Parts: sequence; structure tokens; C-alpha cells
Amino acid sequence: DNPYESNLENDLIQEHPNVIGTPSPATFTLYSVNGIIFITTSLWLASDLLARHGDGTHLLLGKGLRIGIIIFTLIWGFFAWKKWKLMHNIIDTPTSKVRSVAVGPAELVGQVRPGPDGTLSIDVGESSSRRVQGVVSFKWKEEEYICTKDSDGKESCSWKTRRTGDGNQEFILHDGTGGILVDPASWKDVRIGEKLHRWENSRWRWTVWVLAAGDPVYCLGRVETRTEDEKEDGIDGTIASSHLIVRGNKDIGMQVHLNRGTELSVLSGLRSTTESIIVPLVMLTFSAIPFLW
Repeated sequence: DNPYESNLENDLIQEHPNVIGTPSPATFTLYSVNGIIFITTSLWLASDLLARHGDGTHLLLGKGLRIGIIIFTLIWGFFAWKKWKLMHNIIDTPTSKVRSVAVGPAELVGQVRPGPDGTLSIDVGESSSRRVQGVVSFKWKEEEYICTKDSDGKESCSWKTRRTGDGNQEFILHDGTGGILVDPASWKDVRIGEKLHRWENSRWRWTVWVLAAGDPVYCLGRVETRTEDEKEDGIDGTIASSHLIVRGNKDIGMQVHLNRGTELSVLSGLRSTTESIIVPLVMLTFSAIPFLW
């Protein structure tokens, strides 16, 4: 079978945004309500401390609290803006169909299928008893449970990472209309999601995360034309997508993402413009007002 050709029905997979639509985050949630309550009560407490008469400790606490609120709202606004930028990159970039995708920035959603070189078989912690097969991107870590005592004899225990491993293999993203080659190694961070498995043995444990054949995958990257050296032997040149490859090369003003899951799962933790931009700016303005009198 040709991995780049469409399914027999030539229909998009059911998880594709063109089938289920692109969700929009709620305009206002408890996230903003809790943030507003926290900033408001902190400002009230700072003002109350500054208004009291005493030995000056309360004045120091009040001024420190006001500065702390400013720093908190600045950090809140910065990370909220980063999420807002990601959301608009995703929402504003239409999801392409593999059979008609063009060279340049593109958003694709599909299913992982083995690439020209197949899939990887990995031994977590270099042990065949912890072998995982059918993998195209992975990371694992080996941890030891260590207990130490301080000078007072108090014991504390925690997991310490001893070894790690990771790797990638080119795979085909297939959305039902066709397949296209993806190079996961060109992304700085492949978001694989929840752990696949964890093994424990006395004071040791091993955890593995994988993106494997059959998994849903969301891809925001750049489509490029493959060179002749990159094409496998016997490729069917009549299928346009077989000449292309998706990489995580950043365009100016564009973020790139490779996630296990669909567009819906990527957008599930994002906020609206109101919560990401307007609310933090309003709170920053209110937290700066006490410095003006």
C-alpha cells in the first residue's frame, strides 16, 4: 500500500477540525474571577497597612505588598499574553487537508503512521523487559529514591533522576485525504502528553512517554519540498504530498507545535482574549494606582 494515498473513502478523519469545527474558549471564567478577587483583596490589605499608625513595620509590609502585587500582575500578564498568542496562531491558521496543503506555514491534524524507515523499538533504561514498540518520538527517565539526613537528623526522601533518553523517527501524518512526512526532530519540543507507562522496582522507577503509530497528532509547522536525496526509492510521484515534508522551522511571528492529540486538546487549556489580555491589563492598572498618591 502507498502510505501517501488517501483512504478508500477519501474522507477526513472524524477528529479533524474541518469535521468537528474549531472550539472557542469561554469569554469569562472563575480563572479571572479568582484573579480579580486576589488582586483586589491584596490591594485593600496593602492600603490598610499603610494607613495604620505604629512603629513602621506595617508601613514596610504595606509597601512590600504593593510592589509584590505589581510584580505578580506583570508575570501574570506576560504568561497570559504568551498563551493568547499561541491561541491566535492556532485559531487564525486554517487547518489544511494533506491532499491540498501548500508549501509554507501550515496546520495539520491527523493520525501517526509509520514513515519510510518504519517505527522505533526502545528499551527503557536499556532493559529489554521494558521494551516499547511502534514509537516515532519518545523520552524516558530513570529515577532512584534517595533519603538524606540534615545536621539535625531530620530525614527527607525524594526521587532523583539518574538517566534519561529520547529520540525521534520520521513518520507520516495521515488525515484521510492523504499522508505527508513529518520530521519530529526539527521541533525543539515535542509535546507527547501523559506518560505511557511506569515501572517500579524497590528504590528505582522508570517512566516513558511516547508518540506512537495510531496516535492522534496536531502539527503546526512549515511545509517544505523534499530534496531528491530525501525521497525514498519507488515513491509514487503522482501524489503531491509525497514530495513534501513538515518541519518545525519557525517563521517570523509564528510559533511551531507538535502535540500528541488534536486541535481540541491543544485549545482545551487556553483562555479568551478577555481573560488573557484585558483582565491582566486592568488588574495591572489598578495595582499601579496606589503609587500615584
